[in-house]
Amino acid sequence: CLTKFEDQFRIETKKNLKIFSNFKERLTALRKQLSDQSLDGFLVPLADEHQSEFPSLRAQRLAWLTGFTGSSGLAIVLRGKAVIFVDGRYTLQVRRQVDQNLFEIKHIVDDPPATWLKKNVEKSTKIGYDPWLHTVDGLNKLTAQCRPARVKFFTVEMNPIDRVWQNQPVSPLAPVFIHPTSLAGRSTKDKIKSIAETLTKNGAKAAILTAPDSIAWVLNIRGGDLPFTPVALGFAILFSSSNVQLFMDPRKLLKKTKDFLEENVFLRPVEEFQSALQELGKTKTVVQFSSSNGPCWIMNQLQRAGAKVLNVEDPCILPKACKNSVELQGMRNAHIRDGVALCKFFSWLTKNLLTREIDEALAADVLYKYR
Repeated sequence: CLTKFEDQFRIETKKNLKIFSNFKERLTALRKQLSDQSLDGFLVPLADEHQSEFPSLRAQRLAWLTGFTGSSGLAIVLRGKAVIFVDGRYTLQVRRQVDQNLFEIKHIVDDPPATWLKKNVEKSTKIGYDPWLHTVDGLNKLTAQCRPARVKFFTVEMNPIDRVWQNQPVSPLAPVFIHPTSLAGRSTKDKIKSIAETLTKNGAKAAILTAPDSIAWVLNIRGGDLPFTPVALGFAILFSSSNVQLFMDPRKLLKKTKDFLEENVFLRPVEEFQSALQELGKTKTVVQFSSSNGPCWIMNQLQRAGAKVLNVEDPCILPKACKNSVELQGMRNAHIRDGVALCKFFSWLTKNLLTREIDEALAADVLYKYR
């Protein structure tokens, strides 16, 4: 199921790239939105609400605006100029995909965004950003670096790209399935209990989980919402009482999965996530939340509602990394299977290396086929 999804993602990405052609018109439309909102500029990161490395097609706003399809990048659009920042991996790719008449190209380390902004904006310039697409720490760092230039950053209620992106792909709806205890090595109930105990030690009553892999781990579920990663997009609030609220589109959950989750989890629509955060504030709940990988939007909601926020890392990260014996054996088994695929690939390479031209792209495609 997952392999088919990844193949489809490759096909859809290539198909969308073919229509990513009217970049001048898209840039003009975005600037019109900024003018309507009295903004002088806007930040366009390669990110989604969960800070995924490979966002879904719906969240590929940077690609839609610029044509760049690498796995890391940031664009800044001002009323009179625009720039895209990439790292050293994409030096060649960005120049092939992005129209340099529309966007300057900068190295994100050698000439970082804050440095560029200080050189190219006037004092009191108003830069908009989508609070869902920036972590608290990331935005605070950028704000501090731009303070000498008196750049002002403002949240937008709706991303202006979403306002002008015609035929924007819908949110993914891949089915969510159970990851059995026989493969996980620990039951969902046991994992929830251990995280709840961690919250109690930290003095917190609840933790906000935004990382899809953390939710997948603690609930023993898997999905196909993102390419190359078997996770389902959603949010969760885990309480020190061992109660869990999962905010996810119910259409993704098979009946068997719903029955499995109902033993430990209360399923709620994603639309109720905001009200749930506000309720934490009304009850003055002490909430554990990570400013390093959590979106600004959630922090804003908690603080406005009056919740006490403990800036502590995602409580699932460390236990998820500590593999039990069942998971270790599963990794060994996976490497054995992958080793067979590599042996088949090396056999093909040996037989064909002297009789045909083989470049890296062809070799990668053949290896992918065997895997």
